[in-house]
Amino acid sequence: RRLCPDRREPWDRVRQYILGLNTTAEEDVVFWGLSKNAKYSTKSMYNWLEKPLHGSNYRWIWEAKLPLKIQIFLWQMAQDAVLTRAVMRRKKWPGNPVCSFCNNIETASHLFFTCPVARVAWRAVGVVLGTDLCPNNTWQFYVWCNMFLPNETRFYTVGLAAVTWAIWLARNKATFEKQLIKSPFEIVYSACSFLLYWAGLQPVEEVARLRLGAEMIRASTTKLMAMCEGARRATGDEGEVFSG
Repeated sequence: RRLCPDRREPWDRVRQYILGLNTTAEEDVVFWGLSKNAKYSTKSMYNWLEKPLHGSNYRWIWEAKLPLKIQIFLWQMAQDAVLTRAVMRRKKWPGNPVCSFCNNIETASHLFFTCPVARVAWRAVGVVLGTDLCPNNTWQFYVWCNMFLPNETRFYTVGLAAVTWAIWLARNKATFEKQLIKSPFEIVYSACSFLLYWAGLQPVEEVARLRLGAEMIRASTTKLMAMCEGARRATGDEGEVFSG
């Protein structure tokens, strides 16, 4: 097949490179290029994943005491690779890009931070921290924590994982199983459960502290629910199931 001039030159370069290779009759050997001993190891893969990509360093994820699947979820979220509806649309998915909880486009920043459902979840956490402010993205979350929880940096990523993973599971139930949440506070309770479960992965001296934080958020959320229920009954509101 003839090549047009603009493709001929690259082809010639590749051809010359291949012809210049020294070949032998020896059997080919497969080796791992990310380690000095040419053998695969999980550590070498993690070291590669931790390299700064587009100015980011993912050590804050891989060093967090979390289950591996949660670390991978956070890593995907940091790269805008979680399969939200907006990401699926970029992959030529023909479905509806609208959020499962509201009428906005379901991007990662929307789903995990600015969606009304996510907003309630973050505000419930904020009540315990003494603020009504909410983060709008991952990096604002870390600034938010540093402002209102300055002495607990070791728990920041665990907290982020608990809330966003709880939102993601609720979203998937609403999307695929048609199980709609009755209140955003359900997400907060799920996040508290994750915090209590993951407390067992933390260093011994930090377990009690994380459990205490989870119980404080759970108790505060129960009070918030009671207040909202009282206000709902006072106004005669029948309540709302959150779905898109």
